[in-house]
Formats: sequence, structure tokens, C-alpha cells
Amino acid sequence: MITRSQKEREEIPRWYTLATKSRHEKVVKEGLELKGYEIYLPLKTVIKRWSDRKKKVEEPLFKGYVFVKMPYRRRIPALETEGVVRVVMFNGRPGIVHESEISAIKQILEANRRHGVTIETIEGISVGDIVEVTAGPLIGLRGQYTKIKNENRLVIAIDSIGKSLAVEVPLDCVTRVIPKNL
Repeated sequence: MITRSQKEREEIPRWYTLATKSRHEKVVKEGLELKGYEIYLPLKTVIKRWSDRKKKVEEPLFKGYVFVKMPYRRRIPALETEGVVRVVMFNGRPGIVHESEISAIKQILEANRRHGVTIETIEGISVGDIVEVTAGPLIGLRGQYTKIKNENRLVIAIDSIGKSLAVEVPLDCVTRVIPKNL
């Protein structure tokens, strides 16, 4: 039985992650936009190399995923969109993407475009200190600090899809965040 509070929660527009068929992210984005959904498909520019040429192309930052802001009750028309496979679930519940996670992705992509900040999409990192960036184009972002390939990286976890973004950040541009419960 659905309670009143569950029904009210389903009315609030929130960011959800939709899994897509392979290489269908842009098709899904267009289809959902035609249906009136607010969509976020983070794209990164990469250089593709062929035997005879190089070309800059935009590809999804998270292959196989798009973000959609909607009341959960509007999921059925979204799921019926060409290329959509499912709503990403965690522990049997739809994974809600927090506005702060969407903002962090946007901030990282903007820093990449303006300042050439290196971005690397990585799977679940769970070691290292929690840090906050104190200088540069990513000031104010918090994440986990780690080393990947001998480079200092700030890792921003996008928990709702089990992925993270790694951004190269100089060690002198971060400070350790001390947990409040210590």
C-alpha cells in the first residue's frame, strides 16, 4: 500500500539515472527532450584517431547513462523512450542523483573546457582523505584525494551510478576536511 508521504515524494522532481543501450545516449537525450523532460547528458571532448586523420568528437562522460529530472511517477513514458533500458536502482530503490553531484559534474566539465583540467572517468574508489579544493577553477569542490598513475587526483563520487570522476589537482590546492564527529 502506498502511503501519502510516498505519493508526495513521487511528485517531487529529482534527478534519476537512466541506463541506455550501448551508444544510444544522444538518441535517448533527444527523445526525452521531445517528451518535455529535463535531461543532462555530460559530454567530454576527445580526440579520435584514425589511420588517416584525427578529429575532435564529443562523447558521453558516463557511457550508457543519462540523467533525467522528473517526478518518479513520470518514469513510465521516460522508460518507453527509444534506447532507454531502465532506471538505475540501488537496494531495490531508484537511485536519486543529488543536485550537488550534477553541479560538481558541470563544474568539472567547465574547468576542463576553460582550463584544460584533465578528466578521467573511473570506477568506485574508496580510499584516501576527503579534501576540499582551496584554489583554482574547482575551488569549493570536495572529494576524495588519491593517486592514479603517480598523479594527484581529486575524486568526485557520483554514488547513484557507482562511478567517479578523477580530476588532476595540485596537492597545494587542497586542504583535508576533518570529520565533525571526531
